[in-house]
Amino acid sequence: MLKGRDRLHALSEEASRERELVIYEGIHIRRLMMKSTARYYEMGIKVFLGDCLLERLEGLKTEVAREDAKAALRPIDTEPSDRVDLFGMLAPERRVAKLVQDLINETIGSLESLNNRFKALHDSYEEEEWAWCLSLIESRMGIDLGDMKSESLASVVEVCASRVLEWLERL
Repeated sequence: MLKGRDRLHALSEEASRERELVIYEGIHIRRLMMKSTARYYEMGIKVFLGDCLLERLEGLKTEVAREDAKAALRPIDTEPSDRVDLFGMLAPERRVAKLVQDLINETIGSLESLNNRFKALHDSYEEEEWAWCLSLIESRMGIDLGDMKSESLASVVEVCASRVLEWLERL
């Protein structure tokens, strides 16, 4: 969705105002629809980020200490990375590249070892997803959740909730 949104913005900027259609990789796109379609992508991204944040906070009690909340929002020893589709599971590109390299180098010597690597990718999915979401919240929304100000948290939830409502209104 991120790449699609960015590409639609770029195509919209590059397209001549006199053209009704823009052709991209064999697809005809109405020039006037590109910006609104990019907004839908942005809406979907913010809905996803809000869901991620709410899932992360879901396990906390309402009367939780500030430090406990900070700990819940902090990723555990993982760096955000672009995600790739690995047989239906979104996985960090750097870890998939390492897995492929290990297969090429024959470091993975059995199906059991390969299965264990896939299992490790699956087991770390939530933490990897959160690290990726956190980096997006911070870079795209300009909010540092590490400072853990209530206003910052409320702002993210409010933006995401409004996108859900906007999305539902358009259905």
